[in-house]
Amino acid sequence: MIISLHIPKTAGTSFRTALEEYFGDSMIKDYGTRPFRVQYHVAKKSAAKFNRKLKREKYLNVNCIHGHFLAIKYEKFKNYDATFVTWLRDPVERLISNYYHIIRGQKSIKGTFSHLVHSKNWDLETYCLHPLNRNPYEKIFRDFGLVNFQFVGIVENYRSDLKFFSENYLHKLLNSYFENQRPETQKFNIDSVLRSKIENFHSIDVEIYQQALAKSNNRKNS
Repeated sequence: MIISLHIPKTAGTSFRTALEEYFGDSMIKDYGTRPFRVQYHVAKKSAAKFNRKLKREKYLNVNCIHGHFLAIKYEKFKNYDATFVTWLRDPVERLISNYYHIIRGQKSIKGTFSHLVHSKNWDLETYCLHPLNRNPYEKIFRDFGLVNFQFVGIVENYRSDLKFFSENYLHKLLNSYFENQRPETQKFNIDSVLRSKIENFHSIDVEIYQQALAKSNNRKNS
């Protein structure tokens, strides 16, 4: 079974389309809880509760689960040789992309992070440097561990990493889709001082990304 964690604004929609084409009816899309819109402790409590009640026999006909959820929601599947996969993107680029995604959207339910952005009329700098939004990658992997992901793709290397994933985990080449995605080499045009502030504020996420990027580049060049 493939457990595919879709972190917002990391080519997850494109990857989902490719997985849907491959797995068909044996794939489940889990976008019900939207854990990245609420504070981490709230999402963690809900995910852990789901995992405790998880019954493997209810998923006998499921070969892939993809969506917005914390990995600990399906942690029990580690005992059944599930393959956990996800994609990362340059943390600064992902934050900026997610900010504009929130701005374009409707106001969210009160108490969610998106609602704060709208109700307080945050600008980009406030959003990127707010303590509640610090190091989201670190939070996502904190209770599950990045080491437990057998594959971590890099958005900037999407084509080569998708090929590697296809050949090594599915043994069939997935089609490449590029939905809701900026060109791989195109960056948002922001002031270099602000970019540096964001990188320093999210230094743990930058380190996580750089480690994953190094592995991706090694795959690409091998």
